[in-house]
Amino acid sequence: MALDNVSMQNNAGYYGGAVGLRGCDLTAVDTEISDNTALSGGAVAVWDGDVDIQDSVLSDNIASVDGGAVYSTAYSTSRVSLDLQDTEISGNTGDYGGGMRVNAASVTQVGGSISDNTASYGGGVYMSGTSYSCDGSSSTASITGNTASSGGGFNGGSNTLTVKQCDLGTGSDDNSSDDVYWWTTSYSSYGSSASFTCSGSSCY
Repeated sequence: MALDNVSMQNNAGYYGGAVGLRGCDLTAVDTEISDNTALSGGAVAVWDGDVDIQDSVLSDNIASVDGGAVYSTAYSTSRVSLDLQDTEISGNTGDYGGGMRVNAASVTQVGGSISDNTASYGGGVYMSGTSYSCDGSSSTASITGNTASSGGGFNGGSNTLTVKQCDLGTGSDDNSSDDVYWWTTSYSSYGSSASFTCSGSSCY
């Protein structure tokens, strides 16, 4: 499924408030998806398909369970990919993953922002069995102002999280209650232009 210069607002669904796909890939370019609601994937839910989102905005969506904006998971396949390029994911709400919940996925974020999202676990991103790369070396990338009881920015603990020159917030735009909750440990105060890796049972 391809979306180009599309606006999708005020929709409701079970899996995917605006877009729900299974066994299909999704490409979205210059697209706004906002003010939608669902059980999982307030904006977008994709099972067993790869997702590529570029120069788009996913904002103010609500999921009652997983992924305020995006729910991406492998179910019948072994692994899926999720690529974000210069995309804003902001103001979304979910229980697990205010911005996104990703399962058994390879995620690449180049530039863009995941900001001001709210969840119980993983304000920005809740990840399980997932490798996540945030790269801000060529285009400004940020994960800021997200809120959760554990893992304001990221909540994870399996596979890997790699952050290269990404802004994790300072002062009023810091993540709360922490930047990363990995396995059983909370990590805070990474600040702007952060570079670190989480794998195994720790971040370093």
